[in-house]
Amino acid sequence: FISSSGMYRRMLHTGVRDVAAVQGPNISNANYAEGSLLVTNAKRYPIGNIEQFQGKILAAGITVGFTGYLAGIYELKRQNINAESFFSRIDFIGANQFEILERVLNGKADIGILRTCMLEAYLEDHPDEADDFRIINEKASPNFPCRHSTDLYPSWVFGVSKNIDVATATQ
Repeated sequence: FISSSGMYRRMLHTGVRDVAAVQGPNISNANYAEGSLLVTNAKRYPIGNIEQFQGKILAAGITVGFTGYLAGIYELKRQNINAESFFSRIDFIGANQFEILERVLNGKADIGILRTCMLEAYLEDHPDEADDFRIINEKASPNFPCRHSTDLYPSWVFGVSKNIDVATATQ
């Protein structure tokens, strides 16, 4: 199977094991390859702190999305913020990460959580909007090329169930 590192971790109790992880153009170390980005509209919110979003609208992907939601929520929890009571509403919009950015820009959401490198991908097609976004809780990682607000987590995992024999797993 192929899964996010978050899904893989949730399946560990079943005896699965990883056999490989994805490397790619934005991934120099598969152990630090994904995270979440907290982003807002720089014109509406010129200050980059999370406290100003209490009672505001959060947009995210799906409730079980590891880097599209859960890693960002975990980062807030580490700052003693309970997202369910902190925000007035959480809108889950599905898999389209660019829609989160569009909602932030057009005021349908005040803050968004999306996967790392999605902002950079969006800005490739919308370079004139680069100054329209503000990153909340930005972290620095010298070997990671994309902006992020959370710790970085392992990349997508190729895994096998406990019932797969070694020869098949190796193949």
